[in-house]
Amino acid sequence: LYEKSAPSGGVYPERKPNGLRAGPSASLSPIRAPTRGAGLRKDVFDGVLKLLLSGGKLVERKHRLALPEHHEILSDTEQKLLQAVEALFRSRLFNPPSRTEIVEHTRAPGEKVERTLGIMLEQERLIRVESDLLFHAEAVERARSILVSSIEKQGSLESVKFKYILDTSRKFAIPLLDYFDRIGVTRSVGRTRYLAKYK
Repeated sequence: LYEKSAPSGGVYPERKPNGLRAGPSASLSPIRAPTRGAGLRKDVFDGVLKLLLSGGKLVERKHRLALPEHHEILSDTEQKLLQAVEALFRSRLFNPPSRTEIVEHTRAPGEKVERTLGIMLEQERLIRVESDLLFHAEAVERARSILVSSIEKQGSLESVKFKYILDTSRKFAIPLLDYFDRIGVTRSVGRTRYLAKYK
């Protein structure tokens, strides 16, 4: 069972991030349940995967399965680009750069920027808040902490006030609030946010 279920190397995506594809050096291949000819039912396969994960034989990274020792190998140029992109996101926590702005800032080709963003999503340095809106993980955690603290003090928060608290625009504040609703931090009643645990 282990030989049929455990990967022989690299990372195996359950699904690709929205609109992003791994570059040629990412060594990615899809993970699928065995076909009938493999002699392993899907429920058995799923059970084996669960055992592999709980036993530390596999790890899950952003909806992908990998061997614990697997790490993305980047060239010096790719590493410098990643560092430049991350520094840009960190300098603009609550008004993150668009892809066009990243290309202009780094002067890197669009396809290399896309690959870098994909890697950062996989490594959870970036978080996809909307289909085309990424925030640095530090920004999301800080916004979550600020939001929870504000609601705990006041009992609720009018959505329009969040942009002033973060000193950003509605363009970024509302998607963050919607994201926190989706992941169960808050719930919305009209234009007011409450902590989900009080639902």
